[in-house]
Amino acid sequence: MNLRPAFLLTIFICILAACTKIESTDIGAGLIPPVDNINTFDVSLDAITHNLLDTASRVRPLRSDNLILGHIGNDPLFGKTTGIINLQLHPTFYKYFFNGPQATRQLDSIVLVVSCRGVWGDTPFNSQTLKVYELNQSSDTLKSTELYDTRRVFQRQPTVLGSAVVNPARLLVDTGGLMPNKEKVLGNQIRIRITDPTFGNKLFTDDSLPGGAYTNDTFFKKKFPGFAIVPDQSPSGSNLMLVNMSDTNTKLAIYYSYQLPTGPRESTVAYFRFTAAAGFSNQIIRDAVGAQVSDHLSATEDSLVYLQTRPDAPYAKIRIPGLDTLSNRIVHRAELVITQVPYAPTGTMDQFYSPPLLFLAPYSNDSLRRFMLPGGDLDFNIQGVNNYQDFGGFPFKRTVNGTGTVSYIFNLTRHVQNIATRKNRNYDLVMWAPFDDYVYATENFSTQVPISGSGIVNPLAIGRVRVGGGSLSQAGPNANYRMRLRIIYTRL
Repeated sequence: MNLRPAFLLTIFICILAACTKIESTDIGAGLIPPVDNINTFDVSLDAITHNLLDTASRVRPLRSDNLILGHIGNDPLFGKTTGIINLQLHPTFYKYFFNGPQATRQLDSIVLVVSCRGVWGDTPFNSQTLKVYELNQSSDTLKSTELYDTRRVFQRQPTVLGSAVVNPARLLVDTGGLMPNKEKVLGNQIRIRITDPTFGNKLFTDDSLPGGAYTNDTFFKKKFPGFAIVPDQSPSGSNLMLVNMSDTNTKLAIYYSYQLPTGPRESTVAYFRFTAAAGFSNQIIRDAVGAQVSDHLSATEDSLVYLQTRPDAPYAKIRIPGLDTLSNRIVHRAELVITQVPYAPTGTMDQFYSPPLLFLAPYSNDSLRRFMLPGGDLDFNIQGVNNYQDFGGFPFKRTVNGTGTVSYIFNLTRHVQNIATRKNRNYDLVMWAPFDDYVYATENFSTQVPISGSGIVNPLAIGRVRVGGGSLSQAGPNANYRMRLRIIYTRL
């Protein structure tokens, strides 16, 4: 970015005018030397912020990841989010057979059970209606060897196999209850009864046919390509459920009875599971039409920044032009201060939709790469970042103007010191809410490094926050939410 000389002069004058003896502060106070009454100063540099939408990258969840099921239709800041699950559940061996003589078997019920590991959003009062469909039988079926991105659409049959109204607040309770045939339910389960008789008969009567569906997994997939679990897209929907396919709680439970030649009639249950031969996908649909974020995706200098966990999420580009003319000095602390701007009409909205972990990285317009912050503020290796919390990606609670909110404070001390002393390049910065993300170790390094050593930073699609941008007025009610780089330093 080329800055005009007059603009640079203005920035330099502002820096000089802002240099004062440090006043009482809760930021960086532990790093101020005891001689601060003589030569320790602080200055705040303005940031220029720009909202962008991540439309180029793809997110492909792993088989072990928690996926997203549900619908949010009433978020005034970010709009709608819908999570659809497509999955296959298979017999655990082949050639598979049900117990007892076929002539005496009687199907009682079929229940699709999905493990639920958490809920995000407004849980106490809002239920979700979930419907189950059968996927289309075609060449474009789920494959166990592929990981599908969250935009992938799989076609489904029009017939609803079954539905259930789910109260997310009750899903996480360990009921310890009993279901049919003395099956113990451990809680944390979404249970949807399959009520379509045609599907039930097809599933229950094919095990004795030569070359039938239960001969091997290839034959089974051709006849039973899988299920789609689809939430009703109601405007009142306000939560997303974290579900897991690999958990033993996820299964297709087939309750039936049979009669042996001697003895009483026996009741039992058969389980089809998410085996290594089963495929899955998690389609996530974002719709920001009518939401505030849609009005902030074109301005090159914005007073508000919108951040949402991937996929298809807004992120921010940040430019701090004052660093271009920063004179040599001893930098004791440099912090990018970011504060959430509460949603005013209702204080509970931000409580329901909690903020995510954020990450900050330089971005080069030359290489079109984002990479780890140079200078040593980030402690990372090939396994990931080791000081994520100290770097500042975790939100912490604070009170601004009597209102509870959250802030992020990114430590850029060594990065700023190298700009001041070594005249390192003042890169643009990008800030986003990662899921399972990688960045380059340096701009010219050929290998990307995971942000988190454990892989996941935020749960998929969970977390959003609106923060103050660099163009907020320094006067008025929003002044304390303005994004800024604060530098505590000593003159040489």
